[in-house]
Amino acid sequence: MERLSAESLLLLARSETDGAAREPVDLDAAMCRAFAPFAGSLERRHVSIRHDASSNGGVIATAVPALVERVAADLASNAAAYATPGSTVEVETSVAGDRVRVTVANDCEPLPADAAERAFEPFWRADAARTDQGVHAGLGLALVRSCVEAMDGDAAIDASANRFEISVALPR
Repeated sequence: MERLSAESLLLLARSETDGAAREPVDLDAAMCRAFAPFAGSLERRHVSIRHDASSNGGVIATAVPALVERVAADLASNAAAYATPGSTVEVETSVAGDRVRVTVANDCEPLPADAAERAFEPFWRADAARTDQGVHAGLGLALVRSCVEAMDGDAAIDASANRFEISVALPR
């Protein structure tokens, strides 16, 4: 079987929007579904989830449902894998003008200074300790950005020494 390159995977993510109908997608519900598979592992590591939904009612994006689910799953997987034991993963959804936003933030092990600039690069990992013995290939956040951009959105990362925050904005 041929191995897909990072560029092929990103192109595949973009192509999923070709002809795909955009429809209302509830970001709060997508994030709840995305974290559900990690409940047991988070509990064992004493990591809690704080989900702050918008006070403006439901946070609904006009997007491709399958891509929103992929983005939510990758955001949840990243936070669940790297949140410091005993910490809280913060999930916030909000509405601002013609955009909706979901932000996922967590405390983590020390990050290199260039983490915010490099985290979207295919196959990039902060350090050898984050390889998880082959479980993570370093494609999740690259796919997040590709999927989000394909839906006319944007993604941004803010990383400090011990905190990682990713924010995704999509059309309302």
